[in-house]
Amino acid sequence: MEDREIILRSMERLTADIVIAPPISNESVQIANNSVVNSREGKKMIAGHFYPEVRKQLKQLALEKDLSIQALLGEAINDLFIKYGKPPIAD
Repeated sequence: MEDREIILRSMERLTADIVIAPPISNESVQIANNSVVNSREGKKMIAGHFYPEVRKQLKQLALEKDLSIQALLGEAINDLFIKYGKPPIAD
């Protein structure tokens, strides 16, 4: 059995009972006075699906660098923009 197949089967067993909640939209992220949280106003969520090991490594890096995952993703997106000749506009 390939290592990848072993990992996938292990992940299936580990995640079998996990229920995934539907994505949260900006409209549903509201505080008591019914206004969108200021830090998210005018912004859109960008997401992707990755193996759990990717998330774990990202969280470890955030802890090591004392940065938020949001800040690390912004840095990575800006690096990607620069690589392809676009201005770094992710903050």
